Amino acid sequence: MFVSTLPPGPSEAQAIQTARWLLRPIAFMESSRRRYGDAFSVSFLGFERPMVMLSDPDAIRALYTAHEHGLPAGRSIALLPVMGPGSVLLLEGQEHLARRKLMLPPFHGERMRSYEATVREVTEREIDSWSDGSPFAIHPRMQAVTLEVILQAVFGVTDPARSARLRERLPLLLGETSSAALQFRVLLSRRVGRGDPMAAMTSCCARSTSCCSRRSPSAAPIRPPPSARTSSRCSSRPASRTARR
Repeated sequence: MFVSTLPPGPSEAQAIQTARWLLRPIAFMESSRRRYGDAFSVSFLGFERPMVMLSDPDAIRALYTAHEHGLPAGRSIALLPVMGPGSVLLLEGQEHLARRKLMLPPFHGERMRSYEATVREVTEREIDSWSDGSPFAIHPRMQAVTLEVILQAVFGVTDPARSARLRERLPLLLGETSSAALQFRVLLSRRVGRGDPMAAMTSCCARSTSCCSRRSPSAAPIRPPPSARTSSRCSSRPASRTARR
């Protein structure tokens, strides 16, 4: 089925829509959805044609499961330097299925149960550090617990100095992937046709990767067969969907 007419969307100039997207993306998407419905068009600087945003679950499922639809271009812009070209989040078709099947065993059964002690220890240590009767923001504390579990159980980092460096660098890397500054650099680069908007992120990723390139014996390595292509990058962020509610 082909649609020749784009759905309606905001009528503001490209520059205004771009600014709204960079500064308050969720509020911009939600207000557009309420006004124009589950499918609406937006126009950003750096893009020749409008983009259609979807928030209907059935439409999103069809987009990402029907082979003839393909996937929206540009979804790997911020993820490629972090995940590497062999990441299960970026592979397509049979390559994606093969890599996903390869990665499943370490995340099931006894291997997952072996992480329970690490998760419990990290969580209890974090909770013990909280002050009674003093309010605080819970989100950064939960992020700290998650990061510490990943460092110990996934990366297998036990050296205190390396752990300290990764605690400092990984949040910076994650923040860079979703920053308005990065998105603006990407849009500007598309507009003027030059410059490398990913240079800062690539450098940050290289520094982080150097800290976790050596694994301890306690880590749970994923050993692919010789024929499988592997990535040496450290996975740190799930992919985000352009079309979401």
